[in-house]
This record gives sequence, C-alpha cells and structure tokens, in this order.
Amino acid sequence: MGHSYPFVAEKLQAIRIDITQAETGQRGFVFTGQERDLALYEAGVSQVIQDVKDLSHLTADNPTQGEAIERLNPLIAGRLAELED
Repeated sequence: MGHSYPFVAEKLQAIRIDITQAETGQRGFVFTGQERDLALYEAGVSQVIQDVKDLSHLTADNPTQGEAIERLNPLIAGRLAELED
C-alpha cells in the first residue's frame, strides 16, 4: 500500500461516520418530521459525496486501492438510495 494509506483509512472511517449521520437524521425525520433531522440527513449525504470524491483523489496513484474504491462506490450509492426512499 502506498504512502496515502493512513489518509485512506481515515477517509473510509469518515464515510462510515457520515453514513451513520445520514441514517440518524433520516430516522429522526421519519419519526418526528422535524426539519433539524432532515438537515442532519442532508448534511450526512453531502459529506459522504464529498468524502468519496476525496477518497478517489487519495487513491488515484494506487491502482489496487482505486479498484477497491470503485467496487465500494456502488455499495455506498446503494445505501444512500435506500436512505432516500
């Protein structure tokens, strides 16, 4: 693995946290209808999208990591689509 490995691991952890934030906001909005929960969901989704872009940049110099991220992207997109429904 390349020199960017610690940053890649941190970014993957951030994506996991972002998805959890989106899930929490989505659940809260479904139960309460409160705008603050919707805002939490939207912030989580927005941050996931940004972190995935950042991750692609971090792995651009490492084909093995890049391929792994390419396999991960549809899983992330699928999870976000589930939350949106």
